[in-house]
Amino acid sequence: MKIITIEKSRLDALKASRRDHGINPNVTHVVAAFDSDGILLDCEACNDSGDNVGIGIDSGDSMAALLDDALENHDVRVVPGAISPILVAS
Repeated sequence: MKIITIEKSRLDALKASRRDHGINPNVTHVVAAFDSDGILLDCEACNDSGDNVGIGIDSGDSMAALLDDALENHDVRVVPGAISPILVAS
């Protein structure tokens, strides 16, 4: 399983490239879990406080593009004391 955090910089880039993105303006990062075949298992859109907020009305195509991109293009960050490396799309 891969759990990838999509950071604000990646969200902002998507919003800039898609005027009709439909993503809730309160979303500052997205956490997505994928199985070993790349199938999306779960996805949470969060605000600055880490609270789960709605992704947004009509954000389906934009979120699909964002999630596909994050799965293909993410960094592996090793954090001391963490159980496993952290995957980040920034």
